[in-house]
Amino acid sequence: MNLNLKQKLFGSKLKKIVWSVVFFTAILGAAFIRIIPDYSTSRGFVIVSLSDYDKYKQGYCLKEDRILPKEEMYKRAIGQFLDYELKLDQMIDDYRTYNYGSS
Repeated sequence: MNLNLKQKLFGSKLKKIVWSVVFFTAILGAAFIRIIPDYSTSRGFVIVSLSDYDKYKQGYCLKEDRILPKEEMYKRAIGQFLDYELKLDQMIDDYRTYNYGSS
């Protein structure tokens, strides 16, 4: 049965080439692409290149294209974290109210 699955996936030369391209693309993507948090988007993250990721780690604001002072960076990080926590608490309260009635 295991041999049959291998035959189905890698049976012809074309399938082997396609799988090789898929694996090669996945490896390159993992090597040169990073994900950073960005709560201003609906997804909560942004996919960036490796050079932008290095800038982000050094405190560089990618949206405004400038280096943030430490104080402003801490204020933004704390503000975003507290907004996200408040949103989570409201979602949990709404869930509990819906399932268990008002408290």
